[in-house]
Amino acid sequence: MVKTLTEILGDQFKIRDKEYSDGEQQAPGYASRNASTVTMDMGNANFRGGYDEAIRIGLEELQRKPTDAMVHIGLMDAYTKMQSQSPENLAKSSYHARMAMLYGHHTGYAEKRLAINLEKEHKYHQALQLYSLILDTPGFHFTKTGCGNGIDFEARRQKALAKLAKASDTEDDVLFSPSEIDGMVQGIAETERREAQRQAEFERKMKESWEKLLRMK
Repeated sequence: MVKTLTEILGDQFKIRDKEYSDGEQQAPGYASRNASTVTMDMGNANFRGGYDEAIRIGLEELQRKPTDAMVHIGLMDAYTKMQSQSPENLAKSSYHARMAMLYGHHTGYAEKRLAINLEKEHKYHQALQLYSLILDTPGFHFTKTGCGNGIDFEARRQKALAKLAKASDTEDDVLFSPSEIDGMVQGIAETERREAQRQAEFERKMKESWEKLLRMK
């Protein structure tokens, strides 16, 4: 039976979705586009206020996959919601935001949470390091589908500079080491390379589908 154009194009979208699901990770530890059951369970738990459950699920998953950025994001969210219960939870939120960044999550979501947390703790030196990473580091940028906004982080930098005299940390407190920064930049470049390859392959298959359709006429 001859397929319609809609069916042919639909097949190509299914192929691309499967490649995203089965292919390599976008960056070390970065989850595929189809969210894993674990991160979905964590998200659902956080949504209904089951923060202890989300933390339990996340910590168990990190035993298996310690570099899964999306699990760190889920833990970051849970600890953020529980920060009023214990001062340690704010530090844990910051830890998981930092780890999510290290393992390839650069939508701006983890960066913003880390910025807010550092400012709450008056860690302005480390906040400035974060803003320098985001605004000044060649090769570092947010993902195309992210929510990061350089204008917002520049405004935060100016406010942090004005409050620097009240900082609870010092210049000797390092947020990210040079090797960690290099790793993030390389991860971003690798993510872009893989995305470009996937897009090129998808466009090639689309072209083949159009040519096949034209030959049917």
